[in-house]
Amino acid sequence: AYFNACTALVKLHKLEQALRYANKAHKLNPDYVEALYIRALIFMHLGLEEQAKADAEQAVKLKPRHALANNILGTINVELKNFVQALVNYEIAIAEKDDIECLLGKIAHLKMHLSDWRQHEEILNQLLALIDQDKAVCQPFDLHSLVDAPEYHKRSAEIFYELSYRKNEEVVAPHHEPNQRIHIAYFSSDIGSHPVGNLMAGVLEAHCKENFEVSIFSLDNHSGSVRDRIFRASERFVNAEFLNEDEIVALARSLRVDIAIDLNGYTGKNRTGIFQRRAAPIQINYIGYLGTMGSDCHDYIIGDQVMAPIEYEAHFTEKIIHLPCYQANDDKLEIPATTKSRADYDLPADAFVFCSFNANYKITPPIFAAWMQILHQVPGSVLWLHSKSETAINNLRSAAASLGISGDRLIFARTVPYLEHLARQRLADLFLDTTPYNAGATASNALYCGLPLVTLLGKSFCSRYGGSLLTALDMPELITHSIEEYVALCITIASDRIHHAKLKEKLANNLKTQPLFDTRTFTRNLEMAFRTIHTRHQQGLPPTHIGLAEMLAS
Repeated sequence: AYFNACTALVKLHKLEQALRYANKAHKLNPDYVEALYIRALIFMHLGLEEQAKADAEQAVKLKPRHALANNILGTINVELKNFVQALVNYEIAIAEKDDIECLLGKIAHLKMHLSDWRQHEEILNQLLALIDQDKAVCQPFDLHSLVDAPEYHKRSAEIFYELSYRKNEEVVAPHHEPNQRIHIAYFSSDIGSHPVGNLMAGVLEAHCKENFEVSIFSLDNHSGSVRDRIFRASERFVNAEFLNEDEIVALARSLRVDIAIDLNGYTGKNRTGIFQRRAAPIQINYIGYLGTMGSDCHDYIIGDQVMAPIEYEAHFTEKIIHLPCYQANDDKLEIPATTKSRADYDLPADAFVFCSFNANYKITPPIFAAWMQILHQVPGSVLWLHSKSETAINNLRSAAASLGISGDRLIFARTVPYLEHLARQRLADLFLDTTPYNAGATASNALYCGLPLVTLLGKSFCSRYGGSLLTALDMPELITHSIEEYVALCITIASDRIHHAKLKEKLANNLKTQPLFDTRTFTRNLEMAFRTIHTRHQQGLPPTHIGLAEMLAS
């Protein structure tokens, strides 16, 4: 009984109550595996990873092949970045119980983190076949780096939402009398030194407080200068980490929020249940998650004509707000001049340095093979990467050797403070984007530092991000449309120093004149979109696709 009550409370995110029941169940029987793994899950939700790990390890010690205990231990090890051990746990779990929700996708994603491409095509084909059967085999985020197929991204999101959040009872959207100012509320677990926090800080400061009331609901605990900036920029900062979804929604409704912006989507410590319960009459999906939510509670997704062109509208359950430029940026960011040389980062002084500082999970076998073709055609060049995993580093070097490239030509950057990392990118010559999951904040950071970037425009939201950034910088010549064109362009740039110098000069000029890093203009456009959709709602009109013409008309 305690276990059943505990499970129900976890689903409601009533974690303190759930923990009390889990403790009672454990006290009655310290060797009760189910109580141990459910308590481990609660500890994990509370951010107590070591306690979570201890309980999960004890459960696995009692029953080494217990599927659910290994599954939760694998998830805890992922949180702790113990990727090799996590993969062992997941593979035991799936061998014992092959229908655990989203486990196959977790394995595929984890193997990408490790650059372990054994059975890559086999697992991918299995995932797609099971999605075709409407099986919940993959969390939506995990699929984005595996396949450039927006129809599968949408279907996996719909399946996941249906499984995890859809309720039998109808949720009625809140209705309140008009506020004097439009009340917008941002919800995120990444209000701190995180790509989302870094990108949004300037926008939150630039909001026009005469016309907009701005609230922040922080869903996780952060400290540091970015969090402090966001705190000061908001009129109301709600520490909502330990509030459950019902409490957060009740508070948002009592504050008469007009527009709720979900900056998480299906990432990290998301709280999609807040939006399922309708925190506001209008709800928007933006920037944390690069794709459709597949839900009936996100009315809009913010995009632009590159990220989400008209012909791709069918791949979204949301209506699309087409801003002139998709990505928010902080033009107050000051990057120090680097006083270090290439030698300080183990880079050869005279070589052409390609780089890609994307996370390992974005590096697919096809794009890596393309990179090796480029290195083969540019003698003496090196590829500057970043990984904290020795296993991934060894796997990438082995993969390079198998393609005829010495592993020594892959140079792995050590972790340094954020501003130093930005500054050192000026020592590279060309950023190589990944596909099908493009660089986002990583790409705009590189561009902001004056580093040209070559991207491959795909079909899905996340595979068109690089193209969006380059379009907003008026540098379409760096957008390619096939792997062959991508390889050829990178070789051309690296082989022609004059061409390369002209690209860098154009980028330096466009950083000052084009809209990508104009925070104030971006914010005014965003506010124009908010006014447009708010006016439609006040008129009793349903959500619809919104473009610049509609915004200006409103």
